Amino acid sequence: MTGERTDPYPPTVEYVAGTVVLLDQTALPEAERYVRCEGWQRVAQAIVDLEVRGAPAIGITAAFGLALAAEGSQAGSADGLLAELGEVAEALVATRPTAVNLAWAVESVLGEARGAAGGRADDVRRAVVVCAQRLGQAPGPATAHAVHRDVYVNIHRSGVEEVRGRVVQAKDLVRGNERSASALRKELDNGSVNKKP
Repeated sequence: MTGERTDPYPPTVEYVAGTVVLLDQTALPEAERYVRCEGWQRVAQAIVDLEVRGAPAIGITAAFGLALAAEGSQAGSADGLLAELGEVAEALVATRPTAVNLAWAVESVLGEARGAAGGRADDVRRAVVVCAQRLGQAPGPATAHAVHRDVYVNIHRSGVEEVRGRVVQAKDLVRGNERSASALRKELDNGSVNKKP
């Protein structure tokens, strides 16, 4: 993806040269596949399609969607760009209206954009991109997403193993109950169970 890494696993979401790159959660654990979003609309679709999962990763993805919108905007004024970003923000939040981290990240980026609105459109663009990138790197409400590919894969595998384990336990319980019921029937048939007068 980008530069030198000390971590052997790429992040689940990354902003690389004007593209949002997502680890496609729908492909895990069978395959490691990436989704490349070159426009905010594709980011919104990735959120809707569950290609990105986990509250922190969803929030960061939405922030990166705003960065894509800012960089792709032809608005010549700060006010014009803010108006566009407001519309994009509404659309992104609508992809998962109950996702708290998504709304928080979008509002954080918009707050930075509004703070730069006294300047030119390029100042707002820069503020949006810098804020989104900061959210994608710094620990905080949206970035417990330092959850990398291996963690997501392991969570998925652990969930599958947990379900399999529970199914085995349930089958054993049913078998045990069947054995106990069978033994009780034999005891009743043989008259070896104390019968109350």
